[in-house]
Amino acid sequence: MSGLNKNSIKSISSNDAVTGLTYGNFDKGISVNIDCRTFTYEHAAQYVNRYLSKKTAANLLDAKYHINALKDSQEKKSLLNTLGID
Repeated sequence: MSGLNKNSIKSISSNDAVTGLTYGNFDKGISVNIDCRTFTYEHAAQYVNRYLSKKTAANLLDAKYHINALKDSQEKKSLLNTLGID
């Protein structure tokens, strides 16, 4: 969406059909990524479990990447807490 930037947005929300929601500055506007896949949380949880079983820097980066693709929710907070991130 042209003409907006991330600093001018207070929040973005969605319904339960949206499992992943990210946004950020892009060119002269903002880019919004909406994910409606059913297993987005399970996918992120798989990467968290992979990291917990083998704590490498690469596995931690993968886990954080997939968690950060989730929309703000209690499930996202739970996965972050599992990694020790508040």
